Amino acid sequence: MNLPVDIINNAKLIAEQAIVIRIAQGYKPEELATVSIYIACRRSRIPLLFKEAVRIAKASKARVKSLYRRIIQHLNLKPPVPDPSDYLIKRLAPMINIDNDVLTQAIEIINKAKTVGILHGKNPSAVAAAALYLVLIGKNKRVSMSKLARLAGVTSMTVKNILKSIMPLVNYT
Repeated sequence: MNLPVDIINNAKLIAEQAIVIRIAQGYKPEELATVSIYIACRRSRIPLLFKEAVRIAKASKARVKSLYRRIIQHLNLKPPVPDPSDYLIKRLAPMINIDNDVLTQAIEIINKAKTVGILHGKNPSAVAAAALYLVLIGKNKRVSMSKLARLAGVTSMTVKNILKSIMPLVNYT
């Protein structure tokens, strides 16, 4: 995982605070590191999927989730809600070769969906994949939904379900 120095320092600070006030007592160091990095990434709007962080650290998902809740509550942290646009710009776009026009249109779709309020509770990486898929299909570019879903870390069925809700927001004229 290639993370900027400020993210690592922020994660270190979170971990130190958790140790000092004994929130992390009884948890493994890799679980504390996973949670600290995940929170630091969220605070800096760096798209990192929770399940990805758990997989990389080879830690227990249930224990990491429990520690995450404890740290957020006891340290009174309020990491921002993950934004689908961040996943699109910082994660999906670099993985595939798309031009700025496609990226701009996909962000517009995401913003329309946010305005309408249909994104609450939806996986941000799946929303980004669905918006990107919709734009690419609209431009007659061949792209596999399953490939985009795999890159986003979700199933193609998840992308398909989100597509159903955002499709009415798009004009193909």
